Amino acid sequence: MSDQNPLLFQTDPKRFMEILMIDESDKRAEALRENLDDVILCEIIRYGYFNDSKMITPLAEIYRNVVLRQYTEERRWELYRHIADLLVNVNFVSVNALLPFIAEETSTRVVSSAVIDYVSLGPLTENDEMSRPKDIIGMIESGALKNNGAAFGGLLHLGDRRVCKLLWPIKELLEKDEIKVAVHCSTGLLYAATLEFELDWLEGMEGDIEDGLFGIVAGGFSYERRMNKLDLVFTGLRQFPVPKNPSPTDQEKARERAKPISVEEYGARIAPRLYALEKSGGGGGGGGG
Repeated sequence: MSDQNPLLFQTDPKRFMEILMIDESDKRAEALRENLDDVILCEIIRYGYFNDSKMITPLAEIYRNVVLRQYTEERRWELYRHIADLLVNVNFVSVNALLPFIAEETSTRVVSSAVIDYVSLGPLTENDEMSRPKDIIGMIESGALKNNGAAFGGLLHLGDRRVCKLLWPIKELLEKDEIKVAVHCSTGLLYAATLEFELDWLEGMEGDIEDGLFGIVAGGFSYERRMNKLDLVFTGLRQFPVPKNPSPTDQEKARERAKPISVEEYGARIAPRLYALEKSGGGGGGGGG
C-alpha cells in the first residue's frame, strides 16, 4: 500500500486493536508512528467501532488535512479497500467506518464504491430495506458531500427500482457536471432499473435538448452498454443487506431475486422507446440494449 513499514493493521491485528482502544489520540499516533497508514486506519476503524458522534469532526479534519492532501487517489483507494474488506470479515466495526470515504472524499471511484458497500452491508433500521439508501439520499440533500454525483451514481447503479424511485425527485439537485459523474458510475453490470431511470429522464427532456443535459444523460446510457461485462440485464431487486459470506444457497437466491435476462431480450423490450427518442430528434439514447 505504501513505501513505509508494513502495516501493523495486517501484521499484528491484536496489537493494532489494543492501540485502537487507547483513549489519547497522541498516544495512538505515537504507537503507530512507523506507518502513517496505520494511524489513519486506526482513527477510521475506531469511529466504526465506537460510533461516537464526537469523533466525526476530528476524523473529518484528519481526512481533509492529511489523507486528501498527502495521499494519491490510488493510495486512498487502497485505504478504502482495507476498510471495506474489514467490514466483510468482522462484525464489531459498523459501516460508519465508510462515512469518511462518502462524505469527505473527492474521488468518484472511492465515493461510489463506498456508497454501494455502505447500503449493501449496513443493517436495516426498523426493518426498512431502504433505510441505508435513505441515509445517503439525506446526505446528498444536505449538501455536505464533496462528490454528490458519485454518491448519486453509486445508488443509481445498484440497479434497484425502489432506490431509483427515491432518487427520482432529487436528481434536480445535481449540477450538470455532477450528473455526468453520476451516469458514468457503471459497475460493469446492466440493470434494467438504472437503464430505465435514464430512459425516463431522457424522455422527459424532449424539446429541451439544446441545454446539453440530454447529451450528458444519453452519454451515460451508452456508457452502460460499453462497460457491460456480461450478456445479461438484471431486472429484479437487490437484497439489503447482502450476506457477508454468502453460501451457495444465498448466491442462488440472490440470482433468482435479480431476475437476469439476456441483453438481446431486454433490448427488444426497450427498442420502441429508443426508436421514439431517435425519432424525436434526441438520437442520444441508442445502444442501451
